[in-house]
Amino acid sequence: MEVRRDHSIVLKLFDLTTDSFFDQVFYVGKAGAIDSYVYTDDRFANSELPTWREGTELKINVEDSYFASVEFVQAACRDVVLGYRVDIERFDASADRWVDDPAQYFWSQYFLRDMPEIARGSLSLQEPNTKYRIKITAISTFLRESETTLDGEFTTPSDASAEDKNAAAPKGNFYDAKVVDGEFVNTALCAWGAQKTLAKHGAPKIVNDPEIGADVVEFNGVDQFYRSECSDSDYHRLRRATIFARFKYDEAPTHSNAIFGNTQGSGIEIYYDVGKKVLELWACVNSQYVVLAAPIEMGEYCSACGTFDGQTVVFYINGKEVAREERKGALTHPSHADVRAFCFGSDVASWGGELFFKGRLESAKLYTWALSAEQVANISR
Repeated sequence: MEVRRDHSIVLKLFDLTTDSFFDQVFYVGKAGAIDSYVYTDDRFANSELPTWREGTELKINVEDSYFASVEFVQAACRDVVLGYRVDIERFDASADRWVDDPAQYFWSQYFLRDMPEIARGSLSLQEPNTKYRIKITAISTFLRESETTLDGEFTTPSDASAEDKNAAAPKGNFYDAKVVDGEFVNTALCAWGAQKTLAKHGAPKIVNDPEIGADVVEFNGVDQFYRSECSDSDYHRLRRATIFARFKYDEAPTHSNAIFGNTQGSGIEIYYDVGKKVLELWACVNSQYVVLAAPIEMGEYCSACGTFDGQTVVFYINGKEVAREERKGALTHPSHADVRAFCFGSDVASWGGELFFKGRLESAKLYTWALSAEQVANISR
């Protein structure tokens, strides 16, 4: 910002990534002379709609059953193209009709001095082996929308996962963590990549619990947990999900704690609130949390499960529904690399973990789809 001798003000935008100024300069000739201001609400009314450059083509790359990317030459605008909205329709073969999925958005990257000539965006998709139609609208900084859209169609391939979604008690396809040969490990084999590993922090103990006749992992509530790193691609597959944990508190907790999850401004988690004395399911849908709660018994194993199918968040305790809330959209997850992970025995934190669990964890599962009530009852034993 420059204040000149004649009291005029000049504002210049600087891009730290290229060490250079943007082309646009804002000038206020007479500070305080409101009647002469040009940067007013009238700029919205008079702003130009974004338009597509002649011959713009939409390129769609279907990367797997749940993920696609799009690219095209950036739209043009006298002001600035802020970004793009992608309206999505999915063909529901069972109902023989097209249905709307939640719209998705991505930036034009206008905030870079060298704004890319080609816009690129990623789409998270809900169903494999399904036809999709998309319409892309350009949006300006004044939220004015292009009058026409870029349109495209594609079909997702079948899910390569070995897990049977219709099984009576499906195996978790993202995480299926339990004690095997004296170690707490993830036994799920993700179809889209290598098996996700669990990194041990502190020294959680593996003990045999005669109550259930199985080995379990025991946490001290201070500095013990397991952490598993995730990628953006992993999170794209968790727009719908089922989260499950079977655990036991030997005694009432003295502090709030997380059993299994990834909440850090967003995410999904099974959590105990010591003030309210209830177990809670936290699920961030469209960047807003849904929190469902129910009391549990201390000194005995509890199977807690939360599902989200794109329409409704449901919370189950020991195989029985205890709460639900309608919420359309998609799960959102922590985006910063430092917290892009799931933790077992704690919540995720940039330094590793926090809100440590004190008790015994028999198993933890995470699915990329919503289990039915019958399936939840079956895995809850």
